[in-house]
Amino acid sequence: MNPVPDWLASYRAFGICSGYLLPLALLSVFVFKIKAKSSGYVSGYNFFILSLLLLISVTGIFMKTVAKLDVASVKYFMLGTLSFKPAPAPESMMFLIHFITSLILIVYIPSHMFAAPYTMMEARKRDDELKLVQHEK
Repeated sequence: MNPVPDWLASYRAFGICSGYLLPLALLSVFVFKIKAKSSGYVSGYNFFILSLLLLISVTGIFMKTVAKLDVASVKYFMLGTLSFKPAPAPESMMFLIHFITSLILIVYIPSHMFAAPYTMMEARKRDDELKLVQHEK
């Protein structure tokens, strides 16, 4: 969009702050899950999603601050991809890692969400069995 509407431009500072806070929040969740490993409710799938999100956020920050990316080439690539007219991808390894991990996350999240009811059912069953064992003498 050229020019960018004022109402949209006013949210830019919030987006930048969120971009820097996201990896810190993900790291704190990661550390908490590692310390709570003994509870038995932590699965490897959660670590996979956390590491994907952490990698996406770190590569995004890296592209914003250190390895400046040509935004026009990204826009050209994305518009070509969305309109089914392939365009060459930007020659930045960080962008490719960022883009591929985002695609993996997009594919993985629905399958993870459809498996959530089954996981909850198994956890309830385990809790019920644990209560039976605790009350036996």
